Formats: sequence, structure tokens, C-alpha cells
Amino acid sequence: MKFSKTLWLWLSAIAIILIVIIVLFKPSRHKGSVNGINRQQIGTFEQNLKAPKPYLNFKQSAQENLSNGNSISNSAAEFNRNNREYRNTLKNIMDNTNNISVMIGAAGILANQGDKKAKEYLVKLLKTSPGNGIKVLAAVALAQAGDMSGYKDVDRIAENGDWGTRIYAGRALGYFGTQGLSTLKAMRNSRDGWIRYGADAGLAKLGDDEAIRELIGGLSHYDPAVRIFCAESLADIHNPNAIAYLEQEFSSSDPDEKFHGAKYLYILDKDNRAKAYLEQIADSDSSHKYDAIITLAQ
Repeated sequence: MKFSKTLWLWLSAIAIILIVIIVLFKPSRHKGSVNGINRQQIGTFEQNLKAPKPYLNFKQSAQENLSNGNSISNSAAEFNRNNREYRNTLKNIMDNTNNISVMIGAAGILANQGDKKAKEYLVKLLKTSPGNGIKVLAAVALAQAGDMSGYKDVDRIAENGDWGTRIYAGRALGYFGTQGLSTLKAMRNSRDGWIRYGADAGLAKLGDDEAIRELIGGLSHYDPAVRIFCAESLADIHNPNAIAYLEQEFSSSDPDEKFHGAKYLYILDKDNRAKAYLEQIADSDSSHKYDAIITLAQ
């Protein structure tokens, strides 16, 4: 009898410990940590995976050289030198950061330029990563480089993934054209408002007017996470309705919020004030340094 009582006490203690662990480490629906990647990073880094432009604009370089009496060939040589430096910077970012979303952002831009190793890195992540959030990021990066091989993974995650990654997989489906249209329409019928916003973000990339209206309405949502998500999604399709919200962020005294506003103002319409701020961050020791460099590479 004494042994049974002792065993019962031990089992009760173990059960209590397990409950505490589950409660402490359960992902928050509001903070949105997805497979170890910050919710905002997943949302924002999708926007960085587009065909890049050199950090030093060739046209501007050519005009400066011509005004100084130099030839177009000299301008082209300068462009190539700066483009090599730019590529090396992205490779150094991949080698020197522990932030997986930053690595994928740099790899996506390099893959867009035909870098085979960067593409192989993304394919490896897509095939072997245990985290659905990482798979979504890698699939989007590959899609922006013209490789649609990640579509089935993203579609599967959008349909059956965990709550957090379903939202971002919905937005990611927009990068694959009309292939994911049936899944996005099914998600739009969800009772979960967040899932519907994920579907709207994907559909908005396909030009769906209703989805765009829903995202615009989300800019005044009571939940700041929803406002951020909708602003990012609208900036991605260059919709000017997001400007007022992003301007408000850009004027914030909070460095993270200010950076987010600047980043998406630049993505939306290449805002000159935002560009100047991002260049300042890119040349600093800020935690947003690499993100700023990759954003300016668009």
C-alpha cells in the first residue's frame, strides 16, 4: 500500500511538470513564433526574395562617369566590380549570420542571379528541414528564382500545417500563380480570421479585389499583429493604402518598429527617406544590418 501511494505521488509530480512545460513552451497565437522563426521575420522576409538590383545603380554610375568625361565601357567595368562586391557581401551574410531567415533571404537573391550553390542550399532546406516555416521560406525563395518545385510543400502546409505556418503558407501560395487558387479559396472560407487573412494575402498577389479590400480593412484591426501582416501584404503588391500605417511605424521611437516601417516603405515605392535610413542601418552595427542590406538589394 505504501509503495502504491509513493508511485502515485511520483506520477502526479511528473504529470504536473509536463503540464508546466507544455504551457510555457506552447507557441503564442499573437506573437506567432513558427518553428523557431519569428512571426514577423517569416512575414517580412518573403518580400526580400525578389530579383535583385545592384547596390550601385548602373544608370546612375554611367551618368556620373559620362559627366566626368569617362566612357560607357568604364561605367560597365565599375558596375561589374560593384556587382561582384555586392555578391560577395551576400555570401558573407550567409556565412556569418545565425538567423535562418536572413540566410534564406541572401540565398534567394543569389539564386536569382544564377548562383548554383545558393540554389542548392535552398533545395536542401526545402527537402530536409523539419520546420514547416523554413520550408515555406525556402520554397518562396526558389519560386522567386524561377523554380516552382516547392509548390506542393507550400500547398500541403497551407492545407494541413500547424496554425502559424498555414497563415504564411497561404500568403506564400501567391508566389506560385494560380496553382494554389483552390486551396486559397478553401482557406478563405475558414472560421479562423487569421487563416482568412493568410488566404487574402495570397489572393491579393493574384489581383483579387475582394482580398485587397479585406487587407485594407485589416490595417485598422484591433490586433497589431494583424495590422502588421496586412501592411506587409499590401506593400508586397505595391498598394498605396499601406503608406499611412507604415509612415506611422517609421516615425516611431522604437528601433524595431521604425526599421519595419522604413523597410516596407522602401519595398512599396522606393521611398527616398526610407532608403536613406536603411543605408544608415546597413553601415551600422545594428541587429537589422543584414536585413537592411538585403532590402536595399531589391
